[in-house]
Amino acid sequence: MAWIQKTDINPATGKQYGINPNTGVWDDNYFANVTEKQWLSSPAGQAAQNERSQVDAAGLLKTQAANQTALIEKQKADQGAFLNKYTTGMDTARSALSTELGLPELRQNTQVAGQTARDVSRTMQDLPQALTATGRAASVNQSRLTRGIAQRTSEMQPALETARRAAEDTGAAQSFAETEYTKRLQEKAQPYQLEASMLSEGLAREMTGFTQQNSNELTVILQKLQNNQALTMAEVNRANALADSETKFEQQKELLKLQPSKPNYEYLDLGNRLSVYDPASRQEISSFGKGVKPTAGSTASGW
Repeated sequence: MAWIQKTDINPATGKQYGINPNTGVWDDNYFANVTEKQWLSSPAGQAAQNERSQVDAAGLLKTQAANQTALIEKQKADQGAFLNKYTTGMDTARSALSTELGLPELRQNTQVAGQTARDVSRTMQDLPQALTATGRAASVNQSRLTRGIAQRTSEMQPALETARRAAEDTGAAQSFAETEYTKRLQEKAQPYQLEASMLSEGLAREMTGFTQQNSNELTVILQKLQNNQALTMAEVNRANALADSETKFEQQKELLKLQPSKPNYEYLDLGNRLSVYDPASRQEISSFGKGVKPTAGSTASGW
């Protein structure tokens, strides 16, 4: 139903509604304070108000859904950008550190030295059997054969010791470099970890509406409680509401915690609410009802 307009004809006077019938001239104040108010109390006015309310409600739901979709897309974009930066940055750091510390060469040296030590040790272990077989074929007596085995074993001992030390030295060098590599890589990852934490917290606050102002307010109330100060019933109720919001915020922050891997959750729009579920198990992790996004200072804990 159409809303009354100033230029519409008033059937009671035959003149436009914007004209004051007492003065016969155009009067905006008269229309707003008298004519329109009278019309709003009439059946036609009430019907028009109901119709407008329905239209406004539909528009509000549409706007809320669009805002929610935009937030989800922003969240995915922010996480995708971060994970891409993290992956690229850490891949670059791994390659640079590996080259700087000479890890490829050290690993190769350790492998070669270890194999050499094993070969020399195996040769010494096989020496008595090999010399015994050769000596018996040549009819060498046992006493001479024993002396020969001892002499050859003694001659090979320095080579075995050299190979063993080389294996230990290359292994120690690689172990030191691997430890240094891990330590430096962790240092490279720290800025990303801090950024991930801040990003997850920001997204969780957007999702739940639990602002830093809310957190500070809760801290003040709890501090009063710890100091045995009397709280009003309003403060108690406010603290309970804020604590509930904080719990939902912490749960959402944990859910959104970024890891250097593909996010392990997805969203499903169920019409009246948004479901967060594990795509692997198809189990629902959390859900948020659709509504008005909370403003700063609000006790609401969801959409």
